[in-house]
Amino acid sequence: MNERDRIRNWLKALLDSAPRGTKSQLADAMGIRREALSRMISGTGEAREVTAVELARAAEFFRVPLPDFRGSRDAPPTVPLISWVSAGRLAESSQAPRAERLLAMPDLGSGDFFALTVKGDSMDRISPDGSIIVVNRREQQLVAGKAYVFAIKGEATYKLWRPGPPARLEPYSTNPMNEPIFPERRKLFVVGRVRRTLLDL
Repeated sequence: MNERDRIRNWLKALLDSAPRGTKSQLADAMGIRREALSRMISGTGEAREVTAVELARAAEFFRVPLPDFRGSRDAPPTVPLISWVSAGRLAESSQAPRAERLLAMPDLGSGDFFALTVKGDSMDRISPDGSIIVVNRREQQLVAGKAYVFAIKGEATYKLWRPGPPARLEPYSTNPMNEPIFPERRKLFVVGRVRRTLLDL
């Protein structure tokens, strides 16, 4: 992967995690036409290289650090870190939610990933409070005993799936006060399967 490809992938990842209509705003911030930005990202047509000034403006627009695209090794893919409120809304929209920041995440494989910061101790045996979980939206087929992010009435929750009977969302916690959730199946939306936990020591 060359420098131009890294820049294109970086811009695409930022836009994929932003609300609809952001591309026009980004083009304005970079001082270029929307069509030119589209060609830069797709690599088609008469796409020119992005200048250093335009890259700096893009990083400032998204409020993210500007990566070093000149490295000899391929940069790892990035995953958007989103809020729990945004995760709950994924049940109602296929649009990518706005990212709080992007996390470099190597060796994930194929999928549509996002990340969440864990709050509370209901899953602390595998994901303590403050850790980060990585969720694959493409994995919505439920497997017994595996961890998922679910949405119930627009609110996201992180639990193990137990098909029962009765079917339930089960905590995996050192705190006995955490109890399973017994949702109505028709009101339960599977946001995605949790594939990784990250924890700083």
